[in-house]
Parts: sequence; C-alpha cells; structure tokens
Amino acid sequence: MSLEGWYKVNQGRHLVLLLMLGLTGCLAIPYPHKIVPYSHITGRIIDANTGAPVAGAIVGLSQGHASRETDSNGNFEFKPEEEWRLFFNLPLLPFEFWWMCGDDLVIEGPYEPGKEIRYRRQAIQVNSCPVPFFLAYSRRENLSIRGDLGDIPLRPLPADAPRE
Repeated sequence: MSLEGWYKVNQGRHLVLLLMLGLTGCLAIPYPHKIVPYSHITGRIIDANTGAPVAGAIVGLSQGHASRETDSNGNFEFKPEEEWRLFFNLPLLPFEFWWMCGDDLVIEGPYEPGKEIRYRRQAIQVNSCPVPFFLAYSRRENLSIRGDLGDIPLRPLPADAPRE
C-alpha cells in the first residue's frame, strides 16, 4: 500500500475515533467484566382501596434497567444476578457519582382495555446500587442487599380521569 493510501485509511479511522469521543464524551475500552445491576427486592402490589392483589402491574427499576410483571397474587421479585459487560467507558467529561446507591422502583398498574380500574403511577426509593455507565465498577455489594417492601398500595385513578 502506498503512503498516500495508508494516510487515507488512517485518516478515516481517526475521524471515526473523534466522532465517537465527541458524541459520547468517553472512550470505550474493551474489558470484559461481571456486574450485578441491582439488589434483591421483593414486594406485593395491592389495591389501596380494597387490599386485593394487583396482578399484571409492571414494576421496574429506573436505573437498573430491569422490569417485572406482578403475578396473580401481586408479588414481584428482582434477584441479583451477575451479567457480563464487554466494555468499560473512560469518561472524558464530568460524570455521574458512581459511589452513590439508591434507585427508584417505578410501579405502573395494569392496563386492560375496557377494564374499569386504572391506577396511578408510583415511584419508591429502594436500596439498590445501579451500575454506573462509566468505569468498570461491578456493584458486587448488590449481592448482599435484601429489601422486602411488603405490601405496596397502588391508588386507583378517579373514573373521570383522562385516558393517557
């Protein structure tokens, strides 16, 4: 390959690298490692008015990027499991505080067309340590954190509330 051809090929690679850095603000470095994205969290969703279990509600962790659907008894469970990440991101700009723990458990009632009862969306702070986007922080402490939230009442929306 001529020197001119080599320069054109490497110029393209440099452009791609500069675009990656400019768009993400970080440098992705191949480094396979295991993470634990959330802690062990259990609970049961119930109707605030009747105390009946709410089946089919969606329960999710806002930063843990995981969700579960409640069973027929209103129960849900997040079990901590190790997952593989192939890269870690080296920040080039200011970034999140990776040492802080806490996540929001977001609950949305089931939606069934034609069903009379609709529920308000609710969020609860839980003790779970989200894996930061930057660095190779595994959050192994999530394996030892257990949170049983017990019964969580979900309030129904008024019948005349507008549909979303």
